[in-house]
Amino acid sequence: MMSEEKAKNVGPSRIEMTYERFGDPQAPSILLIMGAGGQLVHWHEGFCAELAGLGHHVIRFDNRDAGLSTHFHDAPPPDLPAALAGDLSSASYTLSDLAADTVGLLDALGLDGAHLVGASLGGMIAQTVAVEHPARIRSLTSIMSTTGAPGVGGPRVGRSHRRAPYGRRTDAGAARRRRRDVRRQRRRGDRGGDPRGGAGDHRRHGAQPAQAAVVRHRRPHHPSRPPRRNPLTGGRGNARRANR
Repeated sequence: MMSEEKAKNVGPSRIEMTYERFGDPQAPSILLIMGAGGQLVHWHEGFCAELAGLGHHVIRFDNRDAGLSTHFHDAPPPDLPAALAGDLSSASYTLSDLAADTVGLLDALGLDGAHLVGASLGGMIAQTVAVEHPARIRSLTSIMSTTGAPGVGGPRVGRSHRRAPYGRRTDAGAARRRRRDVRRQRRRGDRGGDPRGGAGDHRRHGAQPAQAAVVRHRRPHHPSRPPRRNPLTGGRGNARRANR
């Protein structure tokens, strides 16, 4: 693992973005995109190291308004009912801006493209990159996310929830591991969390559909164990877009 680094003048907005890399920079790159209010540390170090051990160059980063990247503290909150109805005039920025940040980070790192893995809002950002910058994406994995279309990404009626595939993994256990990782990161220094919490991070952008209705969603592999099927190269139900 490399130490946290900062890229300056990223993308059209010329913001600063903090990122961290794992593995050989010459290996195929995986860019991990966290959701609203999340920071790069919410991609567990063990998960990143495991992907790197499989022969990948892994990058996790703070989106704008998260962690140690540029914060827009003076931006007013949008009119959420209007945004959900399609009127984004009150939004300080949209998914397109977040996608441009992501592509700008690829530019800053000298990467022609990468496999994108997005969680929640990060999945919507990744989908927007696929729609607006298709030449920069090698594959797409969208985790617990949606296209923005009604009925997409919700639970399927009539299907029971399956037990966690690897032993007795519980939501409480996941929460404990998340708190442990955050405590470890705090010992390394303050990561500049927004004082208003997650709401301070995600209220400033509109709820714009990603316009990628063809993207399907896959069940994520547990980060503590190797995937049984390569999540970057396919498999039935895998959310991906290949430009090889």
